[in-house]
Amino acid sequence: LASAIPEDPRIRARIYGDLIAAIEQILQPDIETARPARADNMRFRWPPKGLGLETTLTRGNRPRWAHALALGMQSLFQAIAERFDRKIGDYHAPVYRVELRANSDYRRFDDVLRLILDCTPDQRQAIEELLAAAHARGDIVYGTHRSDAALMTCLLFDLANSRHLHFIDGADGGFTYAARGMKAQIAGRAEQ
Repeated sequence: LASAIPEDPRIRARIYGDLIAAIEQILQPDIETARPARADNMRFRWPPKGLGLETTLTRGNRPRWAHALALGMQSLFQAIAERFDRKIGDYHAPVYRVELRANSDYRRFDDVLRLILDCTPDQRQAIEELLAAAHARGDIVYGTHRSDAALMTCLLFDLANSRHLHFIDGADGGFTYAARGMKAQIAGRAEQ
């Protein structure tokens, strides 16, 4: 997480632009190489780990066992389609994987730059040094958090019409822990 400090919107825009350009330089050839959901790291597992939780959260008035069976069968068909790169019903495995990557929200900006990046230890260190230097100049407050895994939360509206979103965060607290570091820097500035 990084938030520009100056009030002037033109200065803030320059700071964010410079920060993003520098991060992209570190992540050569571009920021897409650090995308958490990539073709080389996407593996479908069956049975899915969250099947019990999904059953509980989405069953509505259906009996738990019936809903669990339906979800289990649906995920089994998905696993078969994934294994053999096929289409079963509305689920077309190769197309879905491309859409999942395109519809994954790992870069966000709402007056705070929010990134989830899959990078090497050297890249991570270079990014942290970049952020520390920008903070020392008085340009930004920031917070980071390292995680060995990512957590993806999916919203599926209409699979047949490619209406699905995937939100990515660090599996062990991600943005929450990064926000703690940023808030500590904000508090430190207030004390000065």
